[in-house]
Amino acid sequence: MIEAWQSRELRTIWIKVLKEHTQLIPILIEQNFEIHHAQPSHVMLTKYVATEGTANLPSYPYTQVGVGGIVVDDEGRFLMMREREGPYLGWKIPGGLADPGESPFMAAVREVNEETSVDAEPVCILGFRNTQKIKFDMVSDIYFVVAMRPKSGGNHDPKACPKEASAAAWLTREEIWALKGPTHASGFLRGLITDYEAWKASGHPGIIETKGSNRQGNVSYTYNYAYSKPVDCKTKASAASKTRPTPGDANEKKAPGVDMNKANL
Repeated sequence: MIEAWQSRELRTIWIKVLKEHTQLIPILIEQNFEIHHAQPSHVMLTKYVATEGTANLPSYPYTQVGVGGIVVDDEGRFLMMREREGPYLGWKIPGGLADPGESPFMAAVREVNEETSVDAEPVCILGFRNTQKIKFDMVSDIYFVVAMRPKSGGNHDPKACPKEASAAAWLTREEIWALKGPTHASGFLRGLITDYEAWKASGHPGIIETKGSNRQGNVSYTYNYAYSKPVDCKTKASAASKTRPTPGDANEKKAPGVDMNKANL
């Protein structure tokens, strides 16, 4: 079979083995096939069969997307929660992993509601952090921090999700800074709050999300830093402007950078 593939000048062979036929995997391994990736329904194997050159196969996707929502109400209080279990059990902003097909904005809305029951809407992305080899010795994580406000007409009363959270509450900056012991506020959380306050004081809308599609018709999301019109973080405020300034605009201001690496959770 390999000779036949080579006679057709094929370079790389991909074989998808469904889970009901996994007895074939040892046979393919004996023929020097390599496992490229696995899914609940199948295992994908590859073999480079060209007589010259080397394989240049793309790695299977190795980055997960996480989100955290900084929800601040009209009184300046921050929506906080505590995990029910895990390595860090102190107060933190609600968040989690994005589901397939979700944008960071969509994931932040869902995660905030799931963990605290609060209905919130996104304002902008403050920044993101990339952590390497967070799982399985190869999976990295991109963690987006989304500035949010309570949604007008929605539920604003925090209630911890019984499966994921042990507590949920609105806390002032002073209350967060005063936390001690196992409920302490991490350096990472303090950094996020400081960055949020710097962004708000700058008067800029920040990084905004625009939905579109590519040439193949796939849904895509574009993220741009909007330099014009100040943002209003009040619950009933209108959405942040998506107007971009003319290059060289004398009124353009620079917002302070968001440092996402102050500390780890």
